[in-house]
Amino acid sequence: MKKTILRLGIIAMVFASLAACNGNPSETNNSNESAPVGELVLDSLQADTAWMVKVPFSDGNEVDSASISISLCYPDQEHAPLLANAVMEWIEESLDMAINRQQASLDPYIQKCLAQNREEDYDKTLNIEMTRVYETPDIVTFALNCYEYSMGAPHGYSTFRGATFRKSDGKVFGWNMFKGRRIDNDLAKRGLKDYFGISTDADLQNTLMMLDSYSVNNLPMPVTDPWVEADGVHFVYQAYEIASYADGQPAFTLPIGTLKTQLTPAALRLLME
Repeated sequence: MKKTILRLGIIAMVFASLAACNGNPSETNNSNESAPVGELVLDSLQADTAWMVKVPFSDGNEVDSASISISLCYPDQEHAPLLANAVMEWIEESLDMAINRQQASLDPYIQKCLAQNREEDYDKTLNIEMTRVYETPDIVTFALNCYEYSMGAPHGYSTFRGATFRKSDGKVFGWNMFKGRRIDNDLAKRGLKDYFGISTDADLQNTLMMLDSYSVNNLPMPVTDPWVEADGVHFVYQAYEIASYADGQPAFTLPIGTLKTQLTPAALRLLME
């Protein structure tokens, strides 16, 4: 069925700073990448796209459209080149997105999304927002919140992930912060009980969609890497990972002090000193 394109608009804007990701100039000379870089200066990429076609049907015309909104922020490459490169690579890997760094453009990704939408022939909404959620002289944590909805689906699908970076060299700290890449089961169980507002193991077992090989006494760890925030380490399960869609994305934050014996030496030096 041939489509007639009524409107195709792509706006890609690059700002020196973004209100949601605003940072002040660093007071630390970053010529030595082994030293803390101070409060980060952030660059940003933002794109808003509207696409619409009219599709003729026997009973008249219907409109098929796509709406894409993307807002990213990352360290300024001049002030912290190793860190900036690490954050950009994390964005690309998390979103399956190739960013044109020389032109500071999201246009190739936008065009790929629009082409996919035309091929699949249904309305689509994609919103991606990246924010800086925590920063100290030694580390910085970024989070990506993504929402996607396709016409005809019972509901949209959200994912939420974050990453903590060591400023001096861009090393990412996630599950590699923990010995055995997991936390004590009782701590995970306590965090999930708080999230669901329940108190007993039986209630938690009944609430979770557990695989046969798991129980509340042998919980799977979240697939998503944990990250560091002001109150401690944040853990999140994505929708459907261990619970129904109606239960959202089960999450909890544990104080770093309660995790001290489970942290690797590198994480201890970074977070406890």
